[in-house]
Formats: sequence, structure tokens, C-alpha cells
Amino acid sequence: MSTELKIKSASLSLHNNSLETGLQQVLAECLGQVDLLHELVRMSKRNILEFIGNVKVNMENEDVEKIQIASYKIKPALRMMHLDSLLQISEQIEIACNTDKDLKHIKFLYNQFIDEYPEVEKALDSQIKKL
Repeated sequence: MSTELKIKSASLSLHNNSLETGLQQVLAECLGQVDLLHELVRMSKRNILEFIGNVKVNMENEDVEKIQIASYKIKPALRMMHLDSLLQISEQIEIACNTDKDLKHIKFLYNQFIDEYPEVEKALDSQIKKL
């Protein structure tokens, strides 16, 4: 197995373990209503894709303030669904927007978010199927 494949496999395993616990908590908050959990997951995915598009457009427009607002707005959904890796990146984007406003650094963080999301989505889908 190649090193890159091992790293991706370990990353997916880490996401699965973290999400399993997080989704169990969300399911408990949904009073065991799996349909409600499915709807929350669907809405969270939609919000994440909206965030990705919004930040991309605002990076092209060099509008750091709107990037900061988008980062601030996505955090509750990420926190609620226990998507900790994406939450950490969005927090870093927000901090970068509030402090140095360095678009190169913000773009780097955004690309990390883009790279991380497919792994998180796979783990999320995997955990949802288990429920």
C-alpha cells in the first residue's frame, strides 16, 4: 500500500471514529429520529457547499470581510455536526480575515478545507449508513 493511500485510509478512519461519536450525540439530540438526523446532514452538506462557493467568489473579488462573514456563519453547522477538522480550518480562516488579511494565507486555508471536505463527507456518509 502506498504511503499516500495509507495516510488517506488513516484519515478516513480518524474521521469515522470522531464522527461516529458526534453523530450519536446529534441523534440523541434528535430524540432518536433518524430522519431528522438525515435532514440535518443534508442541510449541513448544502451549507458547506454554499460556504465553498461563497469563499471562492469572495477570494476572486479580494473581499476579506465577506470571507470572514462566511467563515463565521458556517461554524455553527460544523460544530453541531461535530465536523471538527472543517471547524478548525474555518476558524483559522476567520482569524486570518480578522488579523493579517493575507489572501495567500486565506487561500491556503481554503484549499485545506477543499481537500479535507471529501474525506469528511465520505466518513459522514459511512456513519449515516451505519445508523
